[in-house]
Amino acid sequence: MKRFFYSILLSSLALGLPLHADQEDATKKNQLPRKIYAHYMGCFPAGSGALAYHQFYDPAERVGFRHDSKDEMTRKGGRFKTWPLVPKALPLEKGADVDIRRAIRAGIDGFAIDTWAGGQDAKNTLDALFAAAEAAKYPFEITICIDPWSMEGGTRLDAYKEAVTYLLSRHRDSPNLARRNGKPLILTYQGQGIVAGANTPSLTTPEGVDALIAAYKEVEKAAGQPLYFYFDFSEILQGQKTPGKQATEVILEAVPKLAAYFGAIGNFLDLNGVTRNKEFMQKMADAVQANGAEWAPPVWYQYHNASWHTEGVNGSSKLRATWQRAIDQNAGIIQFATWNDYGEHTSLAPTLATNYGISSINRYYTDWWKQGKPPVISEDQLFITFKRSLPAKAYPFPGSGGSKTLEVIALLKTPGQIRLKDEVKDAAAGLTVLEFTAPLGKVEAELLRDGKVVQSLKTREQITDRPFVNDPTWYSASTFDEKYWKEDFPEQPYPEDDFYGDKDGDGLPNWFEMYWFGKWRNFSTAAGVNADPNSTSDPDPNFAFDSDPNPIPASDPGADPDGDGKTNLQEYLERTNPTLVPSDFVPEFPTSKF
Repeated sequence: MKRFFYSILLSSLALGLPLHADQEDATKKNQLPRKIYAHYMGCFPAGSGALAYHQFYDPAERVGFRHDSKDEMTRKGGRFKTWPLVPKALPLEKGADVDIRRAIRAGIDGFAIDTWAGGQDAKNTLDALFAAAEAAKYPFEITICIDPWSMEGGTRLDAYKEAVTYLLSRHRDSPNLARRNGKPLILTYQGQGIVAGANTPSLTTPEGVDALIAAYKEVEKAAGQPLYFYFDFSEILQGQKTPGKQATEVILEAVPKLAAYFGAIGNFLDLNGVTRNKEFMQKMADAVQANGAEWAPPVWYQYHNASWHTEGVNGSSKLRATWQRAIDQNAGIIQFATWNDYGEHTSLAPTLATNYGISSINRYYTDWWKQGKPPVISEDQLFITFKRSLPAKAYPFPGSGGSKTLEVIALLKTPGQIRLKDEVKDAAAGLTVLEFTAPLGKVEAELLRDGKVVQSLKTREQITDRPFVNDPTWYSASTFDEKYWKEDFPEQPYPEDDFYGDKDGDGLPNWFEMYWFGKWRNFSTAAGVNADPNSTSDPDPNFAFDSDPNPIPASDPGADPDGDGKTNLQEYLERTNPTLVPSDFVPEFPTSKF
């Protein structure tokens, strides 16, 4: 269908015939610059807001996670398996500036702030992002993504109107307001939410689609000007019955009306049966573009919501596959899901887990998408993506996971070889993705040319066969991690987050000493018997709690605090609780002769 549309368009131009209005509008949209906006959770700016409290000050995040808790999240080790990559809590303005600079580095053109995850704090973050972009004159755009489930209002329609009028009343004249085809750009999440609860016809009918569009026109009326809407169709039939037809058929039948009104149509994630259907998604891409709108497929990395669902991925495979789809389907606009939803682990923003690796790989693909061809590599780069454990059951927290393999991605100027342990594999010029056997301990990959090591990359975190918690997150390391960190925070040391390392070299991993005997996520309490309780220095300036003048020393591996006859080292190796006597324990009493 798309080829048919373009053949008509080219024939009309060649013959000098006037274009139909719909064809002319489609031509304009296909000539718009390709841009990618990252969905941004306004409650989670880097180093500030709610997450900064949890990361640096919340006692529950420091000492409150217990495997034997009655609370589900606490029993699973908490919602957050990773945190923003920042050295300490930051003022809101500083955090906004850091996020923008990092997004530009990752190839992102702008942020779409979720309305209003975080309430007034999200609005404050929106204003701070505009202020930071304007002050530094960043080539960066900001708008909102209307989230119908995170807003207050008498009706969903009222909430949509409030969100748009708030944005425009404060930032209509900003040079950093996102615009498309001369109109303010407004993105949506589950775009059918605008009529949720309203007395409108079913969205499976033409009348229902008309009512949906009419509601968006009411938002334009409240805004006082035309708007360029990106419509997320992924849940358009949520709760709707489609008697006699497949949902995919009903959606495709609605495309002509939707595309005639909405500037762009796409989906936020691929997490339901409709959006997982590759054949249908290709038909949607063709139909949307043939009917005059921009196609906007999602790009994302991974998904892990501890209270709901984990999407199984392998390394960077989801990121690469969604980008390849966007390239192949001629996407005009993209909403990356997400920049900073740390609670669902979809964060493209640098984190303590991903460092700068995932965002740097994303930059390669954004350049490819915008240029129409793979970018020329000017400097060799290596990336490692991995899980922090081999496949194993966790203890003391429930669950299991891990991976037997890891991924090395090479962006090379000229061909070379990648060596990891005893495995050596060829890598071509450009992008090469290689799979290796995951070893224990820290991982080091080497780039070889003519048998000589010309570059190497070592992970900060260890891989273990004794995980303490189920962690589906894929970690990453990049040869540019140190370079980018120094650009972001030149005076600060790189944060420490190696739970499976052994800071004091006594055989007990850091997590074991912090969890059972110290303070959680305070690595000064993983320093073993060498920790000096009388020291006045701050052993780890990355965490606020490390300034405690009386740090709790970690346990001696040879000690037996629960008196069950096993040392702490034995308890770790056997995966038992070093602070609790087993219920079936029988002490051995010495015998004597009378």
